[in-house]
Amino acid sequence: MAANEAAAEALVQDLRRDGLSPDGYTYGALIRGARANGDYARAKQLLEEAKAAGLKLPVDVYNVVLSAFARAFLVDEVEALIGEMAEDGVAPTEITFRSLVAAQTTQEGVEKALAATDAAGIARTSGVYAEALRVLGRDAAMWDSCMALFKKLQAEGPQPDYNAWMSVIKAADAHRPKDEVHDLVRAMKQAGLRPPAEMLKEARRPPMYTPPVPLAEHNPPRRGPREQQSIARPEGGRWSPLDDHSKWSKVELPPELLARFMKPRDEEGKQEPRDEEEKQDSNTSESDSAQPADEGQDEPTVSSRS
Repeated sequence: MAANEAAAEALVQDLRRDGLSPDGYTYGALIRGARANGDYARAKQLLEEAKAAGLKLPVDVYNVVLSAFARAFLVDEVEALIGEMAEDGVAPTEITFRSLVAAQTTQEGVEKALAATDAAGIARTSGVYAEALRVLGRDAAMWDSCMALFKKLQAEGPQPDYNAWMSVIKAADAHRPKDEVHDLVRAMKQAGLRPPAEMLKEARRPPMYTPPVPLAEHNPPRRGPREQQSIARPEGGRWSPLDDHSKWSKVELPPELLARFMKPRDEEGKQEPRDEEEKQDSNTSESDSAQPADEGQDEPTVSSRS
């Protein structure tokens, strides 16, 4: 028992010692405290005490006890208490059958609860469908049924409210890829409802770039020994690898590019000069090489003996 609930119980005991009896509001507060603490057994006990004291509790108090049972998925207790409400002359409301739907754990149970709602003359509001979507979204095996019901609401009505949208989005977040979750979040915003800020921010974020996985043929094995790696460069071209790195291709250069960067060769294999200036330089170097080393000295004369 929580501290607040214990303090409330002590206050009720003080009322009784003073000769005062708790009224319906007092029992209603105690029952709500028990429901908040998840103590559905205590909530049912307090309800029985109030009824034994001759108090006629409003339907809201019954709904609080039903909600406590639904949180624990106690379907039998929910159905039994709804039967007691009929005996006590308390008319059920939409919230009553919300608890009946929320207590279910299977698709068949949801269908029976919705049928009981119709039999009681309670309209299937968006809140009732939100509970049904929440139940169907708990299990991945019921995801198709959950989406089928949601699309039926969109097509035939009543239009899904905030709780209905969030039931489907949370179910998709648990069982479906992120892309589907983001699509639902954006669709919810287009429907005029405001998704949670974090979900909306994530849905607006562009997908991260994933580099492609290299294929096996893009990772060639190593070549052989070093002597096999030497490839002669052809005259007038260069070697370039292909995409698969397994073959080599000769890339021909344009003739004007070859004429600009490569010197033509004569028949003897010598490179010919490319322009007149280079020809003059070559002629000058040839004439210089033809002159003797001692050009400025006179030739020696032979003297005759007398």
